[in-house]
Amino acid sequence: SLSNLKELNLIGCFKDDQWDRTLLGDLLKGTPYLQTLRLAGNELGHNGMKAVCAGRSSLSNIKELNLSQCNIGDEGMKALGATAEHLSGLREIYLMNNNLGDDSQESLMLIINQCPLEMLWLWNVHGGEWVNNFSAAGEQRMWDVAKSIRPGMGLQF
Repeated sequence: SLSNLKELNLIGCFKDDQWDRTLLGDLLKGTPYLQTLRLAGNELGHNGMKAVCAGRSSLSNIKELNLSQCNIGDEGMKALGATAEHLSGLREIYLMNNNLGDDSQESLMLIINQCPLEMLWLWNVHGGEWVNNFSAAGEQRMWDVAKSIRPGMGLQF
């Protein structure tokens, strides 16, 4: 049984579009005590992110969420932002190299505002396959708003 699972590492397990993303959502629904979810390097896309968010009742205890290099894009970020109220334990989130742009800012602000975040990772790896595409003005706006909402939080661009 997965019901007592506290840490789930599925780093780099799903590298192409040929897997059923709903299985991930179904898996998460059965893990109410999950505290660490690492999905980095998986081809989630926005549909995979929606599947993760479908298991939102199991996300309340998540403290660390690693979605680096999952290609979730702005649409996937909107799905995550819509579940912010269910991420009441979230302390650290990794969103590097997800093709996020300025359209993701509202969703990121929801997460920053509603979650007890201590660290938000948004690194850009220039020349990499998946990057985040915030404009300079967008980065500055996020920095200013994030620091006004949560002054002690680390924010890494």
